[in-house]
Amino acid sequence: MDDQPPNESRPGIPAWVWILALFAIILGLNFFLNNRFASAARIDLTEAMNRIKAGDVTRVTLTGSRLTLTLENNEELVTTVDARGSLEETLAFYGVTTDTLQEYNVDLAINDQTVWQNVLSIVLTIGPFLLLIWIFSRGFRQMQGGGGNSIF
Repeated sequence: MDDQPPNESRPGIPAWVWILALFAIILGLNFFLNNRFASAARIDLTEAMNRIKAGDVTRVTLTGSRLTLTLENNEELVTTVDARGSLEETLAFYGVTTDTLQEYNVDLAINDQTVWQNVLSIVLTIGPFLLLIWIFSRGFRQMQGGGGNSIF
């Protein structure tokens, strides 16, 4: 019989698995940061303003261009406002005044995350391109040695 010990070294994880995992993480972060996993129902901006005027809303939260309405039954509705305008201008355009908000005890909350979201958006946009450049430069460097080396 063979008196040699079994080879304990296993082959490493292929590079394509790491690349796919990295792309999956980037895609998941992108979905998470754009709140695509959120369970809140999406409504039209006009309908959102009508809900505020009707007194159905207890809290209005603005995060970037995402406007979240919390109803009296703790249900959340989401709509999108114009990012270039202010919340006060948008409310005034649809006829929602500060008196209306005070009459129905609507809490206003504005979460300023613009700097963080801008930086992360730039990183998530440029990141995949930098990864592709790295992959190809690594592959070209490997192929310079000649022989049967593959890119990965």
